[in-house]
Amino acid sequence: MEHLAQELSHKNLAEISNIVEKLKTALHNNDPQQFLTIIYNFIASVPHMAHVKGDEYFYQSILYTMLKLVGADIVVEDLTNVGRIDITIQTPSHVYLLELKSRSSAKEALQQILDNRYYEKFLSTHKKIVLIGLSIDLEKRNLGQWIVKEL
Repeated sequence: MEHLAQELSHKNLAEISNIVEKLKTALHNNDPQQFLTIIYNFIASVPHMAHVKGDEYFYQSILYTMLKLVGADIVVEDLTNVGRIDITIQTPSHVYLLELKSRSSAKEALQQILDNRYYEKFLSTHKKIVLIGLSIDLEKRNLGQWIVKEL
């Protein structure tokens, strides 16, 4: 996985290892703002010709790759009784539900999580549940805005 991240970003293995450690720390500290900032900075290093234009699955794949690098418990397209959560991340104390939108706002992404009550699946875990609506800025080829809401 580290070699994949290295090829994607043209960073050396020491830089990738540093990013991985920062991501681990952000997840361990339950700091979604820092975590998303690190991902944003990583995506900024991906050459423009590697981006799949207009495809939120490209960004979902980057998030998946980075989270697998840190050994995170991640599920992509996590099924619920009413739909699919784009990304679910579980730590010992938190559950993060991420909804990505390439043609809508972060507010609309967050509203989809709330309207569909995707979080209900995790209520019995007794973990803190954090909802993240994330927009993709297709012109800048990176994450756009994000909204974090803790239940």
